[in-house]
Amino acid sequence: MKGQRITKSQLHKGLYIKLPLRWHEHPFLRSAFEVRTAEEVALIKKLPLDYLLYFPEKSSEKLKTVEEAAKAKQVSPEVEPSREEVVQLSVELHQQKQQQIKEMTALRNRHSECEQKYKQSILKLRQGIGEMGRNPERACAEIKGLSSELSAIATSGPLTMHLIDKKNDNDEHFTHTLNVAVFALMIGKMRGYSETEMTDLLMGAFLHDIGLIDIHQPMGADGKLALTSAAKHREQHTIFGVRMVEDFEGVTLNVLNVIQNHHEYFDGSGFPKGLQGDAVDDMSQIVSIANMYDDLCQPQKSGKAYQPSSAIALLYKNMKAKFRPDLMELFVKMIGVYPPGSIVLLSDQSAAMVLSNNLESLLKPNVVVYDAMIPRDQAPILDLSNTDLTVKQVVKLKSVPRHIYDYLCPSSKFHYFFDSAVT
Repeated sequence: MKGQRITKSQLHKGLYIKLPLRWHEHPFLRSAFEVRTAEEVALIKKLPLDYLLYFPEKSSEKLKTVEEAAKAKQVSPEVEPSREEVVQLSVELHQQKQQQIKEMTALRNRHSECEQKYKQSILKLRQGIGEMGRNPERACAEIKGLSSELSAIATSGPLTMHLIDKKNDNDEHFTHTLNVAVFALMIGKMRGYSETEMTDLLMGAFLHDIGLIDIHQPMGADGKLALTSAAKHREQHTIFGVRMVEDFEGVTLNVLNVIQNHHEYFDGSGFPKGLQGDAVDDMSQIVSIANMYDDLCQPQKSGKAYQPSSAIALLYKNMKAKFRPDLMELFVKMIGVYPPGSIVLLSDQSAAMVLSNNLESLLKPNVVVYDAMIPRDQAPILDLSNTDLTVKQVVKLKSVPRHIYDYLCPSSKFHYFFDSAVT
């Protein structure tokens, strides 16, 4: 909704306003906010503005007419803030803003480094899988090398999962596989897996759908992989995958279990053997949860794609019988109350997209905030745990205005990677 233009002389406490200035051109932490103090009113009036934008529906007070303002002063006269008080507020806001800029820069740098590591991992995964038809033993060794590399990072310190801005998606297989591996790794970390166990878990995740790939067909120029006839007989691909790699060095029993059992479910409704309960190993269950969640968010075939918050709700409410309760609880905690990729409305009425979660404060994720006055690549990235802002609600994608959606959403699909606080 568009704001109503008012002059600076009409400004008073209780009005929700937007400053028609770039974020760097004023001292306030936000460009849009409710004016709460006389010092803020005085400071805004000193800014080089011809007008303000006023939003009645977001304001706690109505805009007063000249007569109403004069009468209010007579009934309850306010002491005008001194010049020193206004200057002090300006200094404090400037210091807070500089600290926020510093934190934003650190978050942006972390996110940029994470995107680079994602690209490197996709490349290594492509090379490994692409080698499977020519030299499967070397392909398995390369995939184990990637698994060991990521396991070492994962076990070195606290992890954060990030939403990755990946504009080109040549092959859904690789991005799906890497998503599943990242989700599995995060659960394995919370489960307390050792580096060796993490390597097995990741290698199983990377190879979980290897039985769907026709290793006798070279990868296309567009990076796409041909699918075998096993793809037409879905329940055979797990057994076929085990046969492809079971004789190669480095492919452990844990890895083979994941390949064979990632479609086995806790309630016995899975395949190929219909295993039930504790007969399904931990690692297979972890990869199964990750696989199901990513399929809901971005189905491989034509089907409804759920936004992250809806996918986690559907998984937990309607499908939790398929998974071991303790592992399902870990996944829900890891993916967060507001999964990366969710569009949310903040307590100050700003629209934002969740980039990553704070495991120590699940209700306070890291977000990128919509601000029409700032280019998208410079948009504020906030760690909500360092602010008094909260998430008010998740917004359904169909309810998001197109200009906000285009600004916040990096792509139509969600890609994830992780980083560690310790390097």
